[in-house]
Amino acid sequence: MYDLLIYIFFFLCMLCVWVSGFIKLNHIRNQINFLGNKLIYVIIFNLILVLKLLKIL
Repeated sequence: MYDLLIYIFFFLCMLCVWVSGFIKLNHIRNQINFLGNKLIYVIIFNLILVLKLLKIL
């Protein structure tokens, strides 16, 4: 159980790093609408993944 919490924390940290990098990339390319759509899909995907992990508990 403790290992799973560490995994979730690490995963969220990596997500934050990835999202911040993604925002910078798209800001340079001026693709604001594309960024918004991608961000929504990423958040939904990660919520589903976390819920699946919590069901294992």
